[in-house]
Amino acid sequence: MKRLLGALIVLLVLLTGFGIAAHVLIDRSALRQDVIAAVKRQTGRDLEIGHFSVQVFPWPSFAARDVTLSDLPGSDRPPMLRAREVHASLALTPLIWRQLRLEHVVVTGGTLTLRRAADGTANWNFTPPERDGARATTGRTHRVQAHWKAELGSASIMDTGIDFQDLAARQGGHVTIDRLELDGLPSSSPYLDLQAHHANTPFTLTGHIGPLSVLTGKNPPWAVSLGATLGAESAHRDWVNIDGQINDPRHLQGISGTVRGELAHLNDLSGVFPHADLPAIDGLGGEVGVFDVPALSQGWHAVATGIGVNHIHLHMASAPGWNGVQARQTSIDGETLSSPLTVTTDLQWRTRIGHVQGQFGTLSQALAAWHTRLGTPLPVAIEMREPGKSGLAATDRHDPDQDATISLRGTLGAHGTQLALDGHAQGFAIRGATLTNAALKATLDADGTKNVQLRDLSLSSQEVSLTGTAGFALTRNPDIHAVLEVAHLDMDALSGLWRHASPPAAVIPDARPAPDAAPGVAGVVASAVKPTDRTQQAPTTAANPDVSPASRSLVEMLRGRDGDIRLHIGTLRFNGQDYSDLLAHAVLRQGHLTLDPLSGHGAGGALSGVIDYDASQEPAVLSFRFAPFLLPATLAEMQAGLPLLLRGPLEAVGELHAQGGDRAALLASASGHLGLSMVGGNIDGRLLGQLIGHDAQVVLGHGDVGLRCLGVHMRIDRGKANLDTIGMQAGPVAATGSGTIDLATQELALNLIPRIGFGSAGASTPVSVGGTLGAPMARQAAGQDGRFEVTLGGAAPDPCGPALNAAREGLGGDAPPEARHHSRASDFLHALGILH
Repeated sequence: MKRLLGALIVLLVLLTGFGIAAHVLIDRSALRQDVIAAVKRQTGRDLEIGHFSVQVFPWPSFAARDVTLSDLPGSDRPPMLRAREVHASLALTPLIWRQLRLEHVVVTGGTLTLRRAADGTANWNFTPPERDGARATTGRTHRVQAHWKAELGSASIMDTGIDFQDLAARQGGHVTIDRLELDGLPSSSPYLDLQAHHANTPFTLTGHIGPLSVLTGKNPPWAVSLGATLGAESAHRDWVNIDGQINDPRHLQGISGTVRGELAHLNDLSGVFPHADLPAIDGLGGEVGVFDVPALSQGWHAVATGIGVNHIHLHMASAPGWNGVQARQTSIDGETLSSPLTVTTDLQWRTRIGHVQGQFGTLSQALAAWHTRLGTPLPVAIEMREPGKSGLAATDRHDPDQDATISLRGTLGAHGTQLALDGHAQGFAIRGATLTNAALKATLDADGTKNVQLRDLSLSSQEVSLTGTAGFALTRNPDIHAVLEVAHLDMDALSGLWRHASPPAAVIPDARPAPDAAPGVAGVVASAVKPTDRTQQAPTTAANPDVSPASRSLVEMLRGRDGDIRLHIGTLRFNGQDYSDLLAHAVLRQGHLTLDPLSGHGAGGALSGVIDYDASQEPAVLSFRFAPFLLPATLAEMQAGLPLLLRGPLEAVGELHAQGGDRAALLASASGHLGLSMVGGNIDGRLLGQLIGHDAQVVLGHGDVGLRCLGVHMRIDRGKANLDTIGMQAGPVAATGSGTIDLATQELALNLIPRIGFGSAGASTPVSVGGTLGAPMARQAAGQDGRFEVTLGGAAPDPCGPALNAAREGLGGDAPPEARHHSRASDFLHALGILH
């Protein structure tokens, strides 16, 4: 035991002495020069080392501070590499072959700057200088140095920043390495384990890469097997795996491999690639087999544009919307290059959902079309099936027997596209209307991306039958032309297209009785509008910010565009009446829109009108003439920004002129004369009650009331409408009067005499109406002596004849139906809501 302990003491003393002797005897300056010379000889770069120390015990190693590696030879840029501290151990066995193999190299506090110039010259390519055979010296001319080879075996990099700038690809960025472990660097398959972050986004990269000899000019094949994660460990982490090979890594050519991964949100990658402008795709994942194809460009740009796909299986939970259409639960599949490329997705537009399944040739054909930008035609077959009826109405339900199907078949090409469109449905919902037993056919032709033609267009259903052609020129000055022939159109069946649409709603403020208002007559006329919490369609005024931009955009849309559309309707059913031979011809030339003629025949005679809107000049000029013309009252109210008071066919007679590029300017400058009349149809009882007195709603109710007649005639001067005739009858209520309306602000100043009749009896009293069309305020009007009067009983003249004659400006038209006469008891029970 004593001998063993003595031997250990002797060995420890010898090792300690050897370490001290080595520290004293080793020429550290010469060793540093050997390392610098070896790096220069193998890379062509200048290595500078500040403080340098060497130790032998317990293992040969060295430490250095303030280490820099120069950029490309002859470059005036800062060093490519800076390091605050470098520690390394020296492997002993390679010294036999004059190799300085550094193991466990630790670099701390470094900065690595990677640059590629616009000409493709990159500073990460090392070129050894040409050897002249001369012997290197260290300043001592009598000392001969042997050529040593330096290499790295393993390394750790801590707290180091990497700056990357590629002027050729116009890319760049900065990454901070928290920890990077490199092992087996001299082998053909080095291993790396990276933990880094960009800004506040952490990511990892782990796996094997090809040999590092590519950095010294050699071009061996690179086998790559890498796994990456994105995000913190405490949260969901996206992952991507890459397995493959690069035959020419220096030029990024000969790429083949497989990419697998799952990304909760594609734009999570923006944390690492902030300028990538990635789309908002959620739930992206799957597998893609990639290979490179010949590309015109070189380097990194060639990778982006010259990648081929030999198999693909991708899924996406959702993709960005386009014009309000959202894609959800999308899958893209292609097993081999000769297999079909299939795409399935669910498209949602508002409340309508359709399941789409498409086949885009084979994967090889799709790849060729992609790389040639459809220079190679691509056969397509797309079919969309709607699960069932869905529209704007809340009562719509998905009904499988609707069986809506639309298919597209043909070829897509940059120089020519031809697609056959075929669709059918037992019931197809469009907003608030439904096409029954609908069928749609058309052939779409396109010569590139400029001209699109719809041939053999036909739409048939129980509600409409249409044929024709249409064309679009998608040039700098877009042009549209169409000739449409409608055999029959049932607008009553399709009234939901406009009936359920309305302007934005607003809450009407409470209207309290004025101090000087007289008490109302019970059951006759209210003295003021009572407080209400009901909402009503607010009028669109000049102060409404939602109006002018839309009108201005219409002017901008008309300018610089051309169009020619002819529409002929054989028979049209509207509000229970039939119209025939309706013709409309719209011509648009550089912002000048003309609708001439607007003509047809109805039960009351011929219809005609002309609309001219010249937006090519400043200010735009609008003029129209109706003599007479019919249009849906609801549609007219919507376009004018008025409350939805009337339902039915509105007949317009007159001539108006205005100037301006938005609705407010047009209304403020309007001048001319206009008559509006209706026979039949309905009127909103609640709104009518607010106009003539809230207590009248005891008789009218809050729903639609059948309208026997309505006639209004006005003369307009600079936005002020002087209503010289007002006459109407709806149910038991009739009214006559006159007044003024400011078209821009919709302020009212009306004098009405409403009458509520019960059989041959009735009651009436004068009413003054102020406020606006959206919030009218009615109060009982006093006579000249300041007294309020109510007239009871007595025969009342029929207001329909004079009002309709004035509104039609002497033209003929439908006569109102005969006035209905009921017993007092019946009318009284109706008024109380007991009898319906």
